[in-house]
Amino acid sequence: TVDREIEITDADALQAKVTATTDASLDGYTTDSKKAVTDKKAAAEAIIAKNDATQAQIDQALVELEQALANLQVDTRKLEAAVGKYNAEPKHIQEDPAVQTALAEANHVLNDPAKTPASVDKAARDLIKALEDATQAESDRQTAATDALNEIEGEDKKAARTPSAIQAVKDKINAVKDEGIQDSLLRELKAVEDAYAAKKDALQKLIDRANEPTLLDGMTIDTANEVRAERKDAKERVYDNNGIDQASIEDAIQHLQAALDGLRADKKPLADAEATHNEQPDYIKNNPAVAAAFRKAQGTRAMANPPVQQVKDDAKALEDAIKSAVKTETDAQSTADTSLNKAEAEVSNPVIGENGLPAVDIDAIQAEIDAIQDPTAKADAQSRLDAVKQAIETKKSKIAADKLAQAEQKAKEKIEKQRAEKAGIKSPSTGIAKQESPIVAIIASALAIVSLPITLLAKKRK
Repeated sequence: TVDREIEITDADALQAKVTATTDASLDGYTTDSKKAVTDKKAAAEAIIAKNDATQAQIDQALVELEQALANLQVDTRKLEAAVGKYNAEPKHIQEDPAVQTALAEANHVLNDPAKTPASVDKAARDLIKALEDATQAESDRQTAATDALNEIEGEDKKAARTPSAIQAVKDKINAVKDEGIQDSLLRELKAVEDAYAAKKDALQKLIDRANEPTLLDGMTIDTANEVRAERKDAKERVYDNNGIDQASIEDAIQHLQAALDGLRADKKPLADAEATHNEQPDYIKNNPAVAAAFRKAQGTRAMANPPVQQVKDDAKALEDAIKSAVKTETDAQSTADTSLNKAEAEVSNPVIGENGLPAVDIDAIQAEIDAIQDPTAKADAQSRLDAVKQAIETKKSKIAADKLAQAEQKAKEKIEKQRAEKAGIKSPSTGIAKQESPIVAIIASALAIVSLPITLLAKKRK
């Protein structure tokens, strides 16, 4: 019998590899690739346990275990989930710079053939954290913008509503990345801005009204001074102050409006107009338009607080009625005086001759005299007309009976021609009647009014 030679084997390397291949060392790899390693590890452990394992078997087990370890596949599901979370985020989160950096690193790791579970885990954690940080930062921006808007929004926040405060809120809203939230907040802020601007515009309009040149004309001194003081304060302290708050603007509006509403008309124009009325002769006072205007002015003056414009209008209406009545009387006297002057000149005209009669429109002059209201002027004019009529009768009595009819016919024709020419003046060149120039009429009326006190009212014919 031949004794078999005992083979000496070395399993230390295999044992070292088996010992190193722990569950912890396999963390982060795919299930299939980990199973391949654990299977080969179990096989290696079985070889080590065999008393009769050959060196070739030991070496083969080592090779297979090392090959399984070399074939381990990194489990990228965690990193892929992080990328999936990124893809589910809204645009404003995806575009965050830190998120973009973390995403780029995640994609790099995913595509890196030499990636490790550690690099995958770190890339996943970094991307998730970047997404969380971006979400929190956006939440903080939205909270800051909302809180800032609440500080100036609402009826009780007008004292805090200034242009600089509105701009500060706008800056915070513009920092919000969520476009939908940003638009919503900006619409709310726009309403606040519009309310502020509307009050500023209202104050400007009120100041403009208070600056109207004629606004304070005819007002009592104290109410006019109140408007001046409030107007100055509203303009200089409030409107011109670019940092003024809305509450102060509304307060200025209230005070200036109260001052404007408190304006009281000085009734002196009415008193002056009534005094002018009282100085007029009875025929002016009794003029229907004057009497009606006087009654209305008295009624307005008796009011405790008549409207300013009503005081002005009624005073002016009375003055205008008096002026109109005076002018009507002046015109009537002037017209009659002019006609009488012509009649008197016609009566004494030597060109008429012994058998001619003066062409005097007695009826027209009488109508003009009847229009005169001043009893003295009327009597004087009537006296002059009576004298003219008497002179014509005297002239008639001196004309032979056979010549009288012819003289009367000529005088009648001349009178009819004069009546026709009253509506127009015949052109010397064309013979066509033309209307008297308005300028000439105005100058004639003015001269008549100026000369009336001398030529009519004070004139007494002997």
